[in-house]
This record gives sequence, C-alpha cells and structure tokens, in this order.
Amino acid sequence: MFGGWGGGKPAPKEETLGSLAMGGANPPDKPQQAMTQSIHGFDPTALERAAKAAKELDKSTNAQKALQSIMATEATKQKEHEAERAKYQAMQQELAIRRIQEEEQSAQRTLEKQTQHERQRAEYKDQLERKRMVDQINAQRHLQEEERRKQEESLHRQEEIRRKTLEHEAALRQQTEMARIKAETEGRIEQVGGCRCRCHNILLAGLTNMCPLLFIFVYINRSVRIMTS
Repeated sequence: MFGGWGGGKPAPKEETLGSLAMGGANPPDKPQQAMTQSIHGFDPTALERAAKAAKELDKSTNAQKALQSIMATEATKQKEHEAERAKYQAMQQELAIRRIQEEEQSAQRTLEKQTQHERQRAEYKDQLERKRMVDQINAQRHLQEEERRKQEESLHRQEEIRRKTLEHEAALRQQTEMARIKAETEGRIEQVGGCRCRCHNILLAGLTNMCPLLFIFVYINRSVRIMTS
C-alpha cells in the first residue's frame, strides 16, 4: 500500500489520478449520463469513478489530498444534481399547476359559453312567446273590431230600412189623405156648384122677366167669381 512513496515514479502519475478523480480514464457517454441524471437525479457513475480513484489512491503520493478533492468534487456534483433535480421538480410542478389552471380556465370558458347560449335560447324563447301573445291579442282585437263593424253596419241597414219604411208609409198616408181631400173637395164643389146653378137659374129666370140689364150684370158677376174661385 502507498508504494509510490520514495519509489521514484514520475510525477505524471498524479495527473492520471487527477484525471481519474475528475472523471476517470474512461468517462461514460454524456447522453447516457444526462439521461440517467434527468431520470433519477443522481449520477451512478460517480460511485464507479470513486471506486476507481480509491484503487489508485494507494499509488498516489498525495492520497489524502486527492481523496478530499474527490469527495469535495463529488459533493459539489451531488449538490448540483440535487439542485437540478429540485429545479426540474419545481418546473414539473409549475407545469402541472399551469396545466390545471388552463384546464380550469377552459372549463370556465366552456361553462360561460354554455350559460350564454342557454341565456340566449331563453331570451329567444321569451321573445317568441311575447310575439305569439301579441299576435294573438291583435288577432282577437281584429276579430272584435270586425264583429263590431258588422254589427254597426247591420244596425245602419236596419235603421235605413226602418226610415225608408216610415217614409213610404208617410208618403202613402199623405197620398191617401190627399186623395181623400181631393175627392171630398171635388164632391163639395160639385154639390155647391149644382146648388148654385139651380139657384142661379131660378134667380135668372125670375130676374129676366124683371130686367134684362140686371140679368146681364148678374151673369157677368157670376162668370168672374167662377173664374177667380
């Protein structure tokens, strides 16, 4: 053990230990290492490097310092891995929270759209119902007005018929009365005329014998009265 003390071996051996401490002679593939770190958050190759470095410590002139350097380096890397893992986990949590928020916002927008659609449907249905009621009221009002107009026209026709009937009856009564008066008048005229003629003839017959001039005067007076009557 520690066969390097005083053995006169060349110094480049320390560089080999340093290179082993920092990653070994054959470092693993970087993509595979990154994948392993991203999945588990821990670098398993560090143990392999530490084991290889421990085997080489026996040959190193500064074994204690090299071991401390390796441990410090590995601790630093482990902290870096932990920080990366914490950062990754925080990022994942943030993405999950953001995804949940987006889903909630999408659900809220969907609910608002559904609510708005339902409100619009309700408003449209209410408008249709109001329009139907207005149309029904207008139709009833139109029927009532039409019925009232027909009743008024019927009353006007009945009133016109009654008025014409009364006028016709009045005209018939007037004609009948005029005919009666005319007949009575003519009868009276004939009666009076016959009586006058008889009296006049008797008077003329008596007066003719008395005075021809008086006869002429009476005749003329009678003729004038008949013409003026």
